[in-house]
Amino acid sequence: MKKLLLISLWLLLMLFMVAAVSFQLPDLTDLGAVLVWLATVGSPFLVGWALSLLIENWAGWAKLPSIVKTFIPMLASVLIAVGATYALKYPDLIGQIAPWFTVAMGAVLGWLGTQKGYVYMKSNEYGARFASPK
Repeated sequence: MKKLLLISLWLLLMLFMVAAVSFQLPDLTDLGAVLVWLATVGSPFLVGWALSLLIENWAGWAKLPSIVKTFIPMLASVLIAVGATYALKYPDLIGQIAPWFTVAMGAVLGWLGTQKGYVYMKSNEYGARFASPK
């Protein structure tokens, strides 16, 4: 019975992940839109992304019991969604933070957007000048 419950909870989480992936991302420079997205389907997407990129590379994660690895993502998703919902109750505070959030996210998105070109240029131009002929 416990295993069936865990499998059904995991499938439910996967359903949320599929919904989050198919859900169009908000304008990432608009704090209000990001909070609404996190309060709805964004938190499981964010937790799944963090798990796949950050935590799965941590050796200690593999040593944890499966029950812990099942409930940590669920708990994190719920806490992020509740926190975003709670933050949406304060539109005045969001209005004061929003310009700074827009500047910070614009810088982050600008940096991320240049990384593909940087890697291409580094591999084809920088490295090509000094590579030994084959």
